[in-house]
Amino acid sequence: TGLTMEEDIPTEISPTGVSTVPNIPDLLKDLALIPVNSENPEQPTIQTNTTPFIRSYQQLNVFIGYLGTAFSFVQTDITNKLTILQNSKGDYETLEGLILNEINTKTVRTPTSAGRTLLRLVRSLTFIRLVLESLDRREELSVSTPAAYDATLKPYHTWVVRNMVWLALKTVPYRRDFLLSLQLDPEVNNFTEVIQLLIPIEERLKEFYNKNKIND
Repeated sequence: TGLTMEEDIPTEISPTGVSTVPNIPDLLKDLALIPVNSENPEQPTIQTNTTPFIRSYQQLNVFIGYLGTAFSFVQTDITNKLTILQNSKGDYETLEGLILNEINTKTVRTPTSAGRTLLRLVRSLTFIRLVLESLDRREELSVSTPAAYDATLKPYHTWVVRNMVWLALKTVPYRRDFLLSLQLDPEVNNFTEVIQLLIPIEERLKEFYNKNKIND
């Protein structure tokens, strides 16, 4: 099971672990590459470039691992969902193009569709962003992480997953220890630029799901 999951709990999960600290300059570069012009010239909107989105999310997922070993199931679930996106993207440059194809072929609501997978990743992205914001506000993770979970993911989880997350939340490190383990200075705002780039990505994808009535 995992933090992004609702009813579609997988029966098999591959092991994962944190091998390095997040590289914020590389993360910022990838986040900046995510907004791209629509593949359809008749709809000149900004869309979401799939490859840098996946790379950015892989970096953000490293932060999850540093919340403690109790969060390894969360990290694994995100990794598995990113793998589904990677394997589904085919020749589609943008996530919107990929999911519109699923809508047209009436496969968007199948259990392992890119559409269902991305919806859960977007919800988890909001959770991660709220935690990063709280770190810059000097809030302790023991307070901010449960609040972020309640505001973003809890409504979509079964009681089994909620209990797993509740146990994991009781083990989060102190803010200072968390940041030092990431080789970051606890006395400065480390995530301002990351947050500024994340917000429009979240908003754009949520608007896309609402517009196409697939946010369930």
